[in-house]
Amino acid sequence: MEIPGRANTLSLNASGAAIWEACDGRRGLDAINRELESRFEMPVDSLRADIEVVVKRLERVGALRLEPM
Repeated sequence: MEIPGRANTLSLNASGAAIWEACDGRRGLDAINRELESRFEMPVDSLRADIEVVVKRLERVGALRLEPM
């Protein structure tokens, strides 16, 4: 992934890429969490911590800005 204003690129693993794709500007973290748990048939709240870590990293490097919903 190339981020405007940064010389280097960012690589995402499969789960990071799924989280990135779910961040479409229409959903908050709760909706993203529900969608990914449903898609991957995971128990409720089993992905929440991982999603928050990835989102925070994406925000920190300037790839994402998640607005409060």
